[in-house]
Amino acid sequence: NTGRAGKKALVLDCDTRGPSALESVQTSGKGKGDKPLVATTDQKGLSRDVLPGVDVMTMSNFRSPSDQMIAPEALRVVLSELSPHYDLIVLDTPPLLAFPDAAVLSHETDGIVLVVKWGVTTQENMKGAMRQLEAYDARTLGAVLTQVPAGSASGLSGAALQVYRHY
Repeated sequence: NTGRAGKKALVLDCDTRGPSALESVQTSGKGKGDKPLVATTDQKGLSRDVLPGVDVMTMSNFRSPSDQMIAPEALRVVLSELSPHYDLIVLDTPPLLAFPDAAVLSHETDGIVLVVKWGVTTQENMKGAMRQLEAYDARTLGAVLTQVPAGSASGLSGAALQVYRHY
């Protein structure tokens, strides 16, 4: 939707342990029979037009020398350099309960949106994630529920949800 709206978005893959945002974005944009999406990647790891209006940058070269996590100072520099060129920047971090990256890096952002997988993420996991965010004084904006099976959402038929089958 970003490209169709004439906007520009950037996904920063901040998971230095297992970067996967580029692969996820490329896979989500393909339908049956579509050719693989090809993005050009520059020397900084920025892949342009992975989807219309969407660039992806892998941040694995920006991790702290003493840790696997990206140094907040390095993220601050990258964001200040790239922010003028994008309408929206999304940080993709490792799982919150496994690593503190999202909570620590949240202070460089406007806030956190939790991604919750249908049928996998438990209430206890959500409570634990919220406690961790509170401990770091992170601003939580909301949550997104992913991979909801067709017909599971009240009032929506499977046909209406097929538009979103790739999420």
